[in-house]
Amino acid sequence: MVEGQPAPKPSFRLPQSPIEIATTEQLDYLRAWQRSAHEAGLVGCDYPREFGGGGRRDCQSIANEEMQSAGAPFLPNVVGLGMAGPTLLHHGSDEQKKRFLPALLAGEEIWCQGFSEPGAGSDLASVQTFARRDGERWIINGHKTWTSWPISPRG
Repeated sequence: MVEGQPAPKPSFRLPQSPIEIATTEQLDYLRAWQRSAHEAGLVGCDYPREFGGGGRRDCQSIANEEMQSAGAPFLPNVVGLGMAGPTLLHHGSDEQKKRFLPALLAGEEIWCQGFSEPGAGSDLASVQTFARRDGERWIINGHKTWTSWPISPRG
């Protein structure tokens, strides 16, 4: 992004959604777009400054609408921006917020989720994994096999 303008369209095909990201070239372009949008104050604008945000209020939905109406590419960090970031912001320690939120907002770290297991798929009501307290620690029994939005064509 230069002077508030989106980066030029790439010579390769941009995916239409995160699930279609198939090459390093695509991911690098979209991560650079998210970083530029973050630096311009369009991503994380409602997050506190001390955690990598813009320190504004009620700004993000407007920024999202403007990026969409301008035909800007999507932001690749879907799980990070939509689930992990808000969860950390509201429930994380200040140390966790300082460590994870700036990189999440800037697209430096792409988040995914994994909470499935054999026989359950994405049906959380069928999950059989459980945790048992053992003194000061938890013992987790079960097996996970699937993640959502594992964007990593880098291998």
